[in-house]
Amino acid sequence: MMKNPPKKKLRPDVATFIEEMAELPLAQHAAYAQREINRLRDSLSLNSLKTYLSLRRTAVRERFGVDDGAFDLLRLTDDEYAQLRQNYQSAVSLRQAEPIRIRHSREMLFTAREMLKTDDRYALILGLALLTGRRPNEIACNPKTRFDFIPIPSVQARAWEKWHIRFRGQVKTRNAKGTMTNSAFTIPVLAPAKEIREAFVRLRDRIAPDLVGMDYEEFNRASNTPLNRRCKAVFGRFWSNDDSADLAEARVGTKARGKRKLEGASVSARDMRIIYAEICSRIFNKTGTNEERCKPSEYYARILGHRENDLTTAQSYAAVVLEDLPRS
Repeated sequence: MMKNPPKKKLRPDVATFIEEMAELPLAQHAAYAQREINRLRDSLSLNSLKTYLSLRRTAVRERFGVDDGAFDLLRLTDDEYAQLRQNYQSAVSLRQAEPIRIRHSREMLFTAREMLKTDDRYALILGLALLTGRRPNEIACNPKTRFDFIPIPSVQARAWEKWHIRFRGQVKTRNAKGTMTNSAFTIPVLAPAKEIREAFVRLRDRIAPDLVGMDYEEFNRASNTPLNRRCKAVFGRFWSNDDSADLAEARVGTKARGKRKLEGASVSARDMRIIYAEICSRIFNKTGTNEERCKPSEYYARILGHRENDLTTAQSYAAVVLEDLPRS
């Protein structure tokens, strides 16, 4: 009955689902999967349901193949996908209408640079996340991730770009055409490139080599809570909570990019990416001045590695306002 063994260690709930399915005749897989879908649909939000079904669908494909009766069932309905898109657009509209305000962004960057000097893995990941705009799992886990110096042609000495670096290791692309999967591209950095590369190498080689190769789910289970606790403790004071009562009520269940959270004023590790994008837009793109090189959504898409011409995703990052202007 088993077609292929799973390619990686499964999350416990997914492993249980697959092992119970493996004990059934193939003809009963679809009915078993439908019962699981009904159970999950009764207890999860649509975003969570999508994730849970996707994990099970992938595991079914790897264990039994795409012709298994359960495979096509383990997905959202067309109506549920439509509702997700509507929810996403509503969240983007709220973020752009009522952005989070960032206090003292210069001090925030100074704090992040100091974090690069520590031997604490979570401090290093957070510092690199803010200063490079890369996701925590890209920084800590993806074995393909690289930060390479960009040489400056010079007849006198070997030299590198100070405020830009070549990044490889983009995730969340599903290897789709037009994405930056397996591609290196230039990104601005909010600390000297030498500091970025040294901190990254130290994290990978000495501080947290055990994280390299860990998949997203495993990393999230192991590190999400301590990473976000550290983020709130260090960066929470920069994240404005002086909004009006009406806005605070509107933001219940959201954060900067629309994820569920107790209050919009609570910062998390994922928010480092949107803060990076806004600061870089102001410094390197000259956004809001007569020297602006391109519009913010286009600039966000370039530096965050989004698919070419994908400005919709970039708009979801237009979620913060800087109360001071960092200096480059």
